[in-house]
Amino acid sequence: MSQKLQVAARGWLLAAGLFVGANLPAHAEIYTVPIIIDSEDDLFDLFENGDISESEMDLLMELYQKKVDLNRATRDELYELPGLTYPMVDAILQFRREKGDIKDVRELEKAGAVPYIVMKQMEAFVLYGRPKLQLDAPVHGSVRLKTLYQPMSAGGVGVDAGSFDEGGGGGFDVSNIRRSPSVALRSRITAMGGRLDASWTISGRDLPGRLNLAGTPDNPYYIADSPRFRLEPLRKAYAMYSADLGDQGRGQVVVGTYNAGFGERLTFDSTNRRRPYGLYGDDLMFDNVGGLGRFNSDFRVHRGLQGVAGSVQQLPVAGRITLDTTGFLSMRAVDEYMYRYRPNRTYFNEEAAAGGEARCTAEGRCHSFETFRDVYVHQVGGGNMRLNLGSRSYIGSTAYAARNYFTEGDEVVNFAPAARQPVRRSFGAFGIEGAYGTGIFDLFGEFTVTDRGAPAALIRTLYDLKPVALEVTGRYYDKGFDNPFSRGEASAGQFLGMRARDEAGLKVRAEGRPARFWRFIGHVDSWIHPAQERHDLEFFMRHEFDLSRKVRLSGWVRYFDKDIWVGGRDQDYIRSPVVNYDDIYDEDDPDFAMEELRASRTDLARGLRKEFGNQMRWQPSKRFLLTAYGRMVWRDVSVYDESFERNVSTWIRGSYKPVPWLDLSSRVRFWDDDIDTIAEDRSGDGVLDFRRGNAFLEVYGRVAVSLPKRLRGSFRYDVRTFTDVKVRDRDPEHLLRLTVEAFF
Repeated sequence: MSQKLQVAARGWLLAAGLFVGANLPAHAEIYTVPIIIDSEDDLFDLFENGDISESEMDLLMELYQKKVDLNRATRDELYELPGLTYPMVDAILQFRREKGDIKDVRELEKAGAVPYIVMKQMEAFVLYGRPKLQLDAPVHGSVRLKTLYQPMSAGGVGVDAGSFDEGGGGGFDVSNIRRSPSVALRSRITAMGGRLDASWTISGRDLPGRLNLAGTPDNPYYIADSPRFRLEPLRKAYAMYSADLGDQGRGQVVVGTYNAGFGERLTFDSTNRRRPYGLYGDDLMFDNVGGLGRFNSDFRVHRGLQGVAGSVQQLPVAGRITLDTTGFLSMRAVDEYMYRYRPNRTYFNEEAAAGGEARCTAEGRCHSFETFRDVYVHQVGGGNMRLNLGSRSYIGSTAYAARNYFTEGDEVVNFAPAARQPVRRSFGAFGIEGAYGTGIFDLFGEFTVTDRGAPAALIRTLYDLKPVALEVTGRYYDKGFDNPFSRGEASAGQFLGMRARDEAGLKVRAEGRPARFWRFIGHVDSWIHPAQERHDLEFFMRHEFDLSRKVRLSGWVRYFDKDIWVGGRDQDYIRSPVVNYDDIYDEDDPDFAMEELRASRTDLARGLRKEFGNQMRWQPSKRFLLTAYGRMVWRDVSVYDESFERNVSTWIRGSYKPVPWLDLSSRVRFWDDDIDTIAEDRSGDGVLDFRRGNAFLEVYGRVAVSLPKRLRGSFRYDVRTFTDVKVRDRDPEHLLRLTVEAFF
């Protein structure tokens, strides 16, 4: 892209940001659906439906597992709860000052601090006073056991294609493999009057052996044992101590696994939070049970930091001005998916390697689709300083420096473009952030530059003008902004493995309640990719109608065009054409051109996606709830020259509580990836296209038991039957999930 166009994009963003900052005031983070849940399974349902993103699910899962103490949480911590606006947060803080401790979240609705729908969203994520059992004990906490198991049938494929047998050829037929259960045991304790918080997680699961570099410098490859059950005794562990320093503020020290984040998440953030500030102990592990393909009985581990960190907050400076300072050091070995580094060819043994590269995967001699342990070591150190100018205004700065090296073959191995980490070994960033708030107005901003001088900027304003609330965000990310710790507002697409890169855009969100029974929420997001000469547009609108407290109807539309200047049905929304080096060569930055040439093909995909959906929620009593859901998606794919691919998803879910301590639920779901064709013979040789036409019927049943303050547990059983012709002869897949948690 020409330099003039890049300069124009920056100028347009700056002008938009100044306009926004001058004219708009503040509303909290807006989810596209009300987050009303009773269990972790409800969050998975929202994610599978596309109602929340993976990062939103991770945040909500963290809030659900750890809870937010309504009587101790700060303004920013309360702001993380779904549905809350800043005025509502301030009303909760005022309620605490005037009435004392909150004993039940319903008190806030009765006092007018939050509306009924927001109170229902908060219920699953909050604590309001610790149980007497915990208050009387010098040490209290919980122990949680979670296991996932995927039983195998005699004739079907029950595990992913990465679990090949060491000697066996059979292509993707891995029915001779028996996957062991994945198990995670997590212990949490709180002691010393709440000043000490600690956690320890042990996990056991099927894992491949560690990588060992082999071959020659001209033909390097790896050797690694086949997957088997392995124990990880220190998967996650931390101890965090907090202390009140009297007139000198308060301090905090954490050792082990932790997360840190600051400002608008532009310079440094390893958390899942929308408004992170400071240090957080990390013991997060999530179910990674697969998506719309095969089940996967494994855990997904949040990639945080590991080392030592400390902070001192509210150091008095002058008058109301206080100083916060945070420092952190981390060194951790990182597991990595094999297709995110090069070279990645990995044989089971030297005998398998002797057969050469051709068909090594199909013949069962190579690993595929595996995540290997301790592929590289990540070192990072940095800090943040912030001057608090008032309860809602501050100015600060964040900086960090980092280095990566591979544990095997550091001289010949490097990251693939689809990886989040930069290709170069050492990198860093420096940023300045600030905020100003008064009344119902809040303005936030951050400017960051990498060690190579690539800039990024974000400005966000929030406004709550009843009955309509607005949020406007302007953003700019340079094409060379390769900061892996940047998690600022950005589109869902990736460029060279990162979302926050090569993008300039403006996003407007709106939420309103014109009547007590009617709520709408939507956004318009328009952005350009300067280096790709692309202009994308996304529109979303959802309407909800509360016909009564028992019945809620909702419907939504979503429109996403990956390049508004390119039309026609010959585009492909998912896959992009092969990149031509001559088209993207930049003589001023040849390294960047080589990176782009090797980039993931999804970076340059074009096409249109349209979605329509509706949902009905019926709760005739506190004991029974029925939810029905349907969605249709039209999407450009290259095999259709004059029409869209049509995808349909529908499900119905019911839950029943015969007694307060017992919850029974079940769901039936049908998914068809392309209702017009089961599988496409694109080559004309009678071979089906295995990337298309997935269709399945899925059923799950769940039993949950809860004994207040002592014990809770759940058991869930899923069965999925594929109905498309590619796998119609395969036996159904099964997945079992068991969770038991005891409190002391």
